[in-house]
Amino acid sequence: MIDPSEAPDERLEAVRFEGERLVVDLRDGRTLMVPTAWYPRLARGTPSQRQNWEEIGDGFGIHWPDLDEDLSVRGLLRGIPAPEFRKARAGSAPTGRPPAAPRWDTAQHLGSTDAILAYLEAAFEDGEPELVALALNNVARARGLSEDALTPASGIAAVIRTLKALGLELTAKAA
Repeated sequence: MIDPSEAPDERLEAVRFEGERLVVDLRDGRTLMVPTAWYPRLARGTPSQRQNWEEIGDGFGIHWPDLDEDLSVRGLLRGIPAPEFRKARAGSAPTGRPPAAPRWDTAQHLGSTDAILAYLEAAFEDGEPELVALALNNVARARGLSEDALTPASGIAAVIRTLKALGLELTAKAA
């Protein structure tokens, strides 16, 4: 378990665009990169509109006033595209939607133990069964284990077996 005093500083340091990718540098030294197509307002924005951003929520969020777009660092860390993008991928988007971005595979970006622990900590902190199952499955795939071993309905025994197979343990702390 990570001591809260040693938790990574997940607030933003800098925001920039590289081609069709949004790049966010965090104060703890990590860099997040996501396709701008995931956020249609950003994808449609001009370079000057994209560059006009401001930090919100003490660095835990980004606001683009010209585009009326807000993103949280937590959402970026979780790899969650905008609802408009998810609907577009399902085929219900209006014509003129941005081109589909390459499929983002979170497992490909969990190359270190520190990255895995930070990712799992965020998922467990959220507490949503679907997110916890998704996070554990992504970590399992990153470590070369079976894909989609867990579902939101998986019992605690399955979660503990998966954690042990990943070389991790489940601990509890006071809320």
